[in-house]
Amino acid sequence: MIVENRWQRHELMYCGNVHPCTSVEELIAQVEIHLLPIKKARNLTRMHLGVWLNLSLLKQLMSQSTLRTVWFNLLSEHNLTIKSLNAFPQEEFHGKTIKSRVYFPEWWQESRLDYTILLADFIAQYPAVFEQKISISTVPLGYKASWNQDKQKLAVSNLNSIATHLAKIKKENAIHIRLCLEMEPDCQLELTEEVIYFFKNELNISTKTSNAEHLGVCYDVCHQAVMFEDTVESIVAIEDSDIVIGKIQISNAMSFTIEDKEQVQSSLRSYDNSPYLHQTHLKTNSTIISFPDLDFSLLNDFNLQDQVRIHFHVPVNLLQITPILKTTQHAISEVINLLSGMKKKPDLEIETYTWLLMTTKLSLNEKIYNEIKWLEQALIKQNLIIE
Repeated sequence: MIVENRWQRHELMYCGNVHPCTSVEELIAQVEIHLLPIKKARNLTRMHLGVWLNLSLLKQLMSQSTLRTVWFNLLSEHNLTIKSLNAFPQEEFHGKTIKSRVYFPEWWQESRLDYTILLADFIAQYPAVFEQKISISTVPLGYKASWNQDKQKLAVSNLNSIATHLAKIKKENAIHIRLCLEMEPDCQLELTEEVIYFFKNELNISTKTSNAEHLGVCYDVCHQAVMFEDTVESIVAIEDSDIVIGKIQISNAMSFTIEDKEQVQSSLRSYDNSPYLHQTHLKTNSTIISFPDLDFSLLNDFNLQDQVRIHFHVPVNLLQITPILKTTQHAISEVINLLSGMKKKPDLEIETYTWLLMTTKLSLNEKIYNEIKWLEQALIKQNLIIE
């Protein structure tokens, strides 16, 4: 087999949204406390980064030149370059109650467009700490429960505006930024067929060069697995529609079969009271039923042998969490098997942002290292790592 897409070890990233970060000082500390030890443990001379800069932090970076220079110099000194950015959470992401707030502002709102333009301009202004090709993941339009056709039209207009802006940056600065809509359960774009219809019939990327070059998809494995989508069919369909998958977030969902309701509830108890939405999907026979969040009372309505998947990002290196709780790691393996033949080489980024909700004896750095090591070994088995 001729392998087309291959990765160097330093290209494997993890998403920085796992780290609560509200100031430039904390951003600097993140490098010293987490990034450098992980880089050393992996025995790398350079490393790509997946970074989360919310609006408040981005404004601080642009106004605080001294601290910004300290951060830039620290990155440069240690050969750390930013390859991927997570612009999905625009505001707070580690508060007590995030839930559906993570989707706001939505893409019909000017504030979402303004934030994304500000982030792109920041990249263009300080290219030394960024790779020449950047992927930015973002909200898949908005939250479906509050969506309407007027919002849809405004969102299309705003996405065309950002695509035009990114095309201008590429022409003037030779930096190629691709904004990637990240499908997610209960969002306006959640299913593969929805994202394909949107790109082909509303954005019409086949005839608009700026859209084709600067808009794409962020494929989060956990999200599509939760909805029981076939990852192979999904990725092939997206690429066959000439839609670029600019980033793949390697993530793992919680999964179990109901055999004993009391045992299931006991196993899930430690994951209760999370600040995030944990959309739950139940597959019974040929029917899939969705619930907007994890609710223990729902278990009373489940039947024995029903399959349940929960949008809870668990460690990618785990096939099983407890004797009761399994994972959708098989979906990650299916995606890895497809990588070599994909039309465009995507950024690979592990996204387990829920580590702070899970109690283990390992340090956060050790947990992240184990995930990256697992991914690296899985890629080596498929001859996808350049030694």
